[in-house]
Amino acid sequence: MRMRLAPLGLVSVLLLPLPAAAQILSPPERAAEVISRTTDQTRSTQSLDFGLNLLGGFDQNDTEQFQVVDPNAAPVFIESTSNTSVNASLAYSRVSGTRVLGVTLNGGSTFYSGGATQEVGPTKNFNGGLTWSTPIGSSARFSASQRLLYDSLYSLGAFGPIESEVPIGELPGSGTQGVASLESFSSDTTVGLERRLGRRNALNSSYGYSRRSFIGAETIDTGGEAATGDTSSQSVNVGLSRQLQRTTGLNVSYGYSSGQYAPLAGGGGTRPLVGHVVQGGMNFSKRLSPRRAAQFSFSLGATRTDAVTGDAETNYTFWAPSGSVQARVDLARTWALSTNYSRGTTALSGLTLEAYSSDAFGTSLGGSVGRLGLVFTAGLGRGATGVGAEESSDYKTYTGAVQASMPIGKRLSALVEYSWYRYEVTSTAELPSTLPPQFRRSSIRAGLSLRLPIIEAR
Repeated sequence: MRMRLAPLGLVSVLLLPLPAAAQILSPPERAAEVISRTTDQTRSTQSLDFGLNLLGGFDQNDTEQFQVVDPNAAPVFIESTSNTSVNASLAYSRVSGTRVLGVTLNGGSTFYSGGATQEVGPTKNFNGGLTWSTPIGSSARFSASQRLLYDSLYSLGAFGPIESEVPIGELPGSGTQGVASLESFSSDTTVGLERRLGRRNALNSSYGYSRRSFIGAETIDTGGEAATGDTSSQSVNVGLSRQLQRTTGLNVSYGYSSGQYAPLAGGGGTRPLVGHVVQGGMNFSKRLSPRRAAQFSFSLGATRTDAVTGDAETNYTFWAPSGSVQARVDLARTWALSTNYSRGTTALSGLTLEAYSSDAFGTSLGGSVGRLGLVFTAGLGRGATGVGAEESSDYKTYTGAVQASMPIGKRLSALVEYSWYRYEVTSTAELPSTLPPQFRRSSIRAGLSLRLPIIEAR
């Protein structure tokens, strides 16, 4: 029996979910630090940090009376259970004038005990990232980034990056979003070139390629048809910006994307998704004091989506408004706030048969009170099928976390975190019968975090 329900969505088919179980929350980067890094050509720093985290806790799961109908399918986290997780990370950063190099490696495992969740066994996740930016001559800048991700859990509505420049550590997420045991590998490659046209104008261009592949997708109930869930996409963006004043700028851009995705539900071949996005906006930055600053940017426009709908894969086109807002504010000496919002078109890697107009919001607030460090994160995603789709459906997903840490000595800290995760899918799009249509989880984690600077930043 297959349930006719709406899948959850990512911000875009071009974006990849982050293995949330690998994250230890960190405060958002301060706006004053961002401005200094991008404008001070005499700046030169280098750092290499090793991190090790050992946490224990309890997950309270609520699947709204969901019953497993296929015992041979991927195990689902139904019963509440205690768990222990270990995570290790390595982060290298080098800034030399306007040249920037960053390398991150992060991996971990979680061990569950009690109830049917034991069938899942130890879960594993890994993510690695490389970023590089350098000037070319006196009027151009080249940038490149590469991310590789592996997660043994499937997360409906995993909160993906809203914009590629948002640091990974600032995205909403914690170790609470995995719903079923289904492995996947992801890769995301981006290259960009910016060229100044005179003193005030600049031309920006970028190319991106993303791919996600599932392992063991044949275990999902598909009515006897083959299932892969794999997605791939490539995108090209071109923009023109003009600096009006030292702290204010205008920009216009056009983006084209072409992707293919194969649903886990329903079987069948890949389905195309093509997008055209035109936007215009402004950006502002302001020094509030020698150690505090604020940044704000927004873009508004429209998206044309060419997609297919229904089991017969009927071609159709729909228009929808699109836009994004990013803000970063230094509130006090140690406190900073980062907020991001995006509206566009969604296709969920792994599940969706339809294209969706979607909204995604994420925010992060962090700082310290005496020796106590605090971080708050929250995220919201929602979407509905586009005008003209044969299937009418929508989704909502929520995530949030509060984390407190206290240093114990010079390198060791004690931390405690409370997080929650929820999704709801409704109406008539397909969802595998092995996954619940509604899911809630609240979690508590506590443990120790070791930070060992191998190369101290100076």
